[in-house]
Amino acid sequence: MEPVRQDDGSEYFRQAASWDTDHVLRTKQSEKRAWLVASAAGVIALLSVSANLMLFPLKQVEHRIIRVDETNGLVDVQRTTLSDATTTYKEVTDKYWLRLYVRNREHYQYDQYEHTYRTVGLLSSAQEQKKVYAFYRPDNPASPIHQYGSKVRVNVKIRSVTFIGKNLANVHFTKIAEQPGAPSVESYWIATVPYRYVNEPVSDDLREINPLGFQVLDGYRTDPETGVTRASEAAK
Repeated sequence: MEPVRQDDGSEYFRQAASWDTDHVLRTKQSEKRAWLVASAAGVIALLSVSANLMLFPLKQVEHRIIRVDETNGLVDVQRTTLSDATTTYKEVTDKYWLRLYVRNREHYQYDQYEHTYRTVGLLSSAQEQKKVYAFYRPDNPASPIHQYGSKVRVNVKIRSVTFIGKNLANVHFTKIAEQPGAPSVESYWIATVPYRYVNEPVSDDLREINPLGFQVLDGYRTDPETGVTRASEAAK
């Protein structure tokens, strides 16, 4: 075995020192890259949170009520935003059923007479049903079928709904009587409507018409509204 020369020992230690220096440099560079990646990830996360916070005020709860016009079968989506404290889900629901009830009770079309009669009855309490049935009976001279016959059609336009007490509302509406060959006749009315919701077991057929158990109570009445013209109605 050849002895190790002094020059070989020096070269060995020089290379060892160089390796340690390179290793330290690589470790520092790796740590630097890791910190850069972590910082970039932190910035992205912060920007994401900030964006969500900026968009948060734009988020709102939105309820949609689908209204089916019983006179013509058209579907109307009622887009109502409940973001303010002055409007509640109950108010929106109550107005929907009040509008539906008054529209059906005051509307008249000869070929839909039976359907309208049944719908109004299913949305009325037992006491009010008696009045509805007595009014719609064909042997009643004051029934709509005797007043209007088969040619006159009475459309109803709901103008506004105002709550005047607990489960008590005024519904302002316009009646538009039309018949072939004659100008339409408009009249203005206020319906006073007491109502409630009941949870009584009913058949599936009845649930399709009245799923929430809405009922108009005894005391429904209509009165002519004076001082209303087409111009004032259009301004509402």
